[in-house]
Amino acid sequence: MFYAKLMMIAVLGSTLLVGCQRQTTVTHPSTSTQPLPVISIPAPVMSHAKQPTLVGSTWLIHSIKGKRAEAYSQQPLMKFNERAQVSGSTGCNTLYGEYSLGLSGELSVRIGISRSICAGALAQEADLIDAFDRTRRYELKGKTLLLQDENGQVMMKAQVQ
Repeated sequence: MFYAKLMMIAVLGSTLLVGCQRQTTVTHPSTSTQPLPVISIPAPVMSHAKQPTLVGSTWLIHSIKGKRAEAYSQQPLMKFNERAQVSGSTGCNTLYGEYSLGLSGELSVRIGISRSICAGALAQEADLIDAFDRTRRYELKGKTLLLQDENGQVMMKAQVQ
């Protein structure tokens, strides 16, 4: 008996709701022979490739002060973390330090390095330290990072790993 009353309430309720719906009428376009305009909307270009950022990406160093960066005992690389620390490799020794960023691409980096000896690495390490000391700004061009001095000269060039 309970279910019969419940069904009756459901039927009456749906009948009332149907009566509240708005009636729509379909009108036909005029009988004019003018063709309707065709509008073409280009599809949005969807890029799923994540663009690298300075902070949080690992950067493989390809050149230092215009010279090709060499891997002596390891690949030269750098990584800037969220705590304003930089770490990586000179190609022989471990590098570590801190950095500060400005709002318009300004960058200041101070580093230290460990002191292992790798044949031929000393000149590259001296250039790398000098390049970091002279860096005043950075620029991201796609997957390339450029560290530049105050005149815009590229001190270091790196690719995202």
